Amino acid sequence: MGKLLSVLMMGVGIGMTFIDSSAQAASPLNVLVDRSQLLQLSGEAGTIIVGNPSIADVSLNGRQLFIHGHSAGETNLMVFDQAGKKIADYDLSVTQDGDNSLIVFTGTSNGSTRMSYVCAPNCERSMAAADPTGGNVVQSNSTKFGFAQATKGIVAPAAAPAGQ
Repeated sequence: MGKLLSVLMMGVGIGMTFIDSSAQAASPLNVLVDRSQLLQLSGEAGTIIVGNPSIADVSLNGRQLFIHGHSAGETNLMVFDQAGKKIADYDLSVTQDGDNSLIVFTGTSNGSTRMSYVCAPNCERSMAAADPTGGNVVQSNSTKFGFAQATKGIVAPAAAPAGQ
């Protein structure tokens, strides 16, 4: 009985070693808010999964994968080929660029208000996750997002009538 238990334990140990060696840890990847980073994939992507697309999203051009940081936070990114084999696995951290950021808190006994600025090189009001909504900042950010998504365009002046 002791020899059988010893053989079983050795088999379990070998199996556990096999399982551990086949598991792959995700690689860490850092992206700044409002920035993109390029990754070169080892093969053609079939399926791309972003755990939380409000933190980051991706676009694909052949084997080039562009990661776009939207808001500070952590999520994951996995890329599978056409056969379903994982070809990329990342733990993604999206952070603010602290070198050019300024946060101002103003308040009274009734509460405080947070305002974020980006100073590169001049300080301009920007919108961060904890800032209050409203005012020109939200409209400005919505307009910029619309231009980036090609849902807003610049209206060209009307053409002059023929013969003038």
